[in-house]
Amino acid sequence: MSSDLKDLFANFDNDSSAGFEIQRDDVAELFEAKAIRVSASDIPEPDTRGKGARKTWFAVAGGVLGVFFGFGAIVFLARSETGFLGYHVNTSFQIVEVGSILSPEKKQALQKIIRASEEARFQDDPKSIQLQIKQLESFLIENPKNREAAEELLEASAMMMAWQGPKSEFSLKYETAWAALNEIERGSDEPQATARKIRSRAWYGLAHGNVGAAIYDLERILSEGEIKDSQDQSLLAELYFRDGKKEKALALLEKTADRKKRAEFFLAQIKEDSVALSKMSSENYLPAKVQNFLNQSGSAESLIPQANLLIEEVQLYPQLVARLWERLADLYSEVNDRPKAVETWKLYLSVHQDRALVWEKLAEANQQEGQLKEAIQAFQSVIKYEPKNKKAILQLSQLYRSQNQILEALNVLERAIKDNPSVAEYHFETGLAQMMILQEAQAKESFEKALSIDAKFEPAILGLAQMAIDRGDLELAESLFSRISKSDSQYSRALIGLGEIALLKRDSKRAKDYFRQAIDADTKNEMAYLILSEQLLRDERDTEAKSLSQKALKELQKSPIANLVSARVLAFQNNNEEALKQVAPFVKANSELPPFSWAYIELLIHSGQLSQAKMSLANLKDRFQDRAEWHYLTARWNWKSREVDSSDKSLNFVDAAWRSIRMALNLRPQNERYLELQAQVALALNDASQARELSENLLQQFPENRIGLEVRGDALTSSGRYQQALKSYEKALSQTKFKARLLRKLAELHQNQGNVKQAVSYFEQLVQSSPRDAKAHLDLGRVYSEEGQLTKALNSFEKAAKLAPNSPEAFYFWDSFRKAGESAKKRFKVLRNF
Repeated sequence: MSSDLKDLFANFDNDSSAGFEIQRDDVAELFEAKAIRVSASDIPEPDTRGKGARKTWFAVAGGVLGVFFGFGAIVFLARSETGFLGYHVNTSFQIVEVGSILSPEKKQALQKIIRASEEARFQDDPKSIQLQIKQLESFLIENPKNREAAEELLEASAMMMAWQGPKSEFSLKYETAWAALNEIERGSDEPQATARKIRSRAWYGLAHGNVGAAIYDLERILSEGEIKDSQDQSLLAELYFRDGKKEKALALLEKTADRKKRAEFFLAQIKEDSVALSKMSSENYLPAKVQNFLNQSGSAESLIPQANLLIEEVQLYPQLVARLWERLADLYSEVNDRPKAVETWKLYLSVHQDRALVWEKLAEANQQEGQLKEAIQAFQSVIKYEPKNKKAILQLSQLYRSQNQILEALNVLERAIKDNPSVAEYHFETGLAQMMILQEAQAKESFEKALSIDAKFEPAILGLAQMAIDRGDLELAESLFSRISKSDSQYSRALIGLGEIALLKRDSKRAKDYFRQAIDADTKNEMAYLILSEQLLRDERDTEAKSLSQKALKELQKSPIANLVSARVLAFQNNNEEALKQVAPFVKANSELPPFSWAYIELLIHSGQLSQAKMSLANLKDRFQDRAEWHYLTARWNWKSREVDSSDKSLNFVDAAWRSIRMALNLRPQNERYLELQAQVALALNDASQARELSENLLQQFPENRIGLEVRGDALTSSGRYQQALKSYEKALSQTKFKARLLRKLAELHQNQGNVKQAVSYFEQLVQSSPRDAKAHLDLGRVYSEEGQLTKALNSFEKAAKLAPNSPEAFYFWDSFRKAGESAKKRFKVLRNF
């Protein structure tokens, strides 16, 4: 047995580093081996042949003497250190195994090792504890039945597991010491559940994060309501502290007479004694150094390098380094270095996989970085370790909804409601998901259930109001929105709802008033800024929209929606490059999240970034191709593409745009923007009759729509109804400040009708609004010449030639009129002299 055990202990370091695992039962088998006993059947029988009384007498006498001397020899051997057949009789005449007996020299050596190990544990010095473990291992190899050595090795190994983690080499040492101690106890009359053994198991529980089990183990050592051993008191106090029971920990530590360094550290933590912590830190006690750093305040930029240096110093001790990783990740997050924050939180979770709070931070960071799949997985882990985490459940369901993964959202909410049916938010979120898959009756039931739980639950009122809007019951929707008062948290959102109703009633002025009130009620209401800015830009009030965007950025500097509002204004003013720069920092995290994604794609199309827009639409196709907005933007992309492609393919783009806009209108029949584009595409298909019909339909719903008026004018012109076309163009002209295209159409139509004076008037207005338009100057020169205003015509041709020096037409008219003018001057001079 001894040689087998020596081999086992001798290979500890090598085996543990190679991933070699030994089970407790496997080790115990080595200790079960006893001294080999020889069977009586194997002893040769003596020769008893020969007879006679004398021989018999001598035989009996010899036998008695042999037994006597044999028994004496056995007693002598049993009392000696070597013992007899593996056993020894001690001074109390108890029979014990030979391995438990030590010579005076070995006793002295063992006591020296144990004192050193106890001191190392007392000082909580991992390097010294590790050194004494090696000494204890060597001693136990030579003396495998020594209880003191096995107990000290067990507790020292357990403490090192608390330092280096349950996956360190000390786990194997602990298991082997445990098996050795069990074997020793098997042949002993002493109590088996010793305090040392239970305390070691508590250390083991601490190392594995099983604080509750460790507390239970230690509390079993209670004697008349008190734990008498200071080591037990200190450890139990630490466990109480880690379990959040600071008052119990403090009470226990204050009555502990002989506190070791580890206990002093936790006492300083509980009392928030910065002086004591600083002193221990100056003594290079690593937990105190870590805690001192964690207690520091200062800028993230200055703390990040300190954290990294300290991580290098404590890298061997996972529990300490994990605390630093968590703080470092938070620091990276503070400086908006989310990729590093994400990676550092992952390092922390490699040590503490069950920490729901860190999973939550990781999920939110991934979501902000646009890593939506990773965010979903992290939220799932939050719920795994905290099944009733309400915030995580709601965030996960909302994330699923944003990705159009409605069934997944409903599954999460169904489990949450089963666990806790009295949470109004769960029923409300369920209703929102059901609305997205057109389960109106179920959605209504979910919203009403939320209100039955909380009669003042405002989001459910908003949900019912939105359902009423979708059904066209605007009066019910308005009454529901009006139930939310100024003092309610959702008042600003209710005002947005009232604004949307006003838009549906074609009351744009009133709608904008509601949106402004929504911003006044909540200056951080992103959607209010977005919707109001859109309405202002549709009215071509870009100066007012710019002022609104500046207010949004002041209130919500880091908001992707606020920056999008600013970008839209820039794009409206043809600052496309600046507009794209404005939203660039937010694209990665939000390019697949409505409403940002829709507005961003529209911005790309407007700016002519068609390849990028096409890629973004493709990325959203699988999840959102059943949404009206996706089809509208696809139509917009094809409509824009036909402008930049002069080949025969342009007709294909127009056809594709027609199909897409029809799909969008099937889903949202009364959307003004969709109706505008449909009328424009119909006109491009050379179907004047349908274009006129569609434009009339648009104008019936939105009488002041300038695009509808222009398309109707174009359709009437194609049909030869020039007077009606002129009226439609003139009305459109009054609705926009971008007059160039309409002025040209009016001027050309009047010119074709022979209304030269009117044509001149419109061309003059055109060159005033677009002074660098070479064609406008050229056309104005022509009508001047038709009217006989040759000097004005020459000036217009000269401007056209200078603005477009490569235009043969402009140069031809200018040169011809210049030469004609010089010839006329000569003739006039001759006539005057004559």
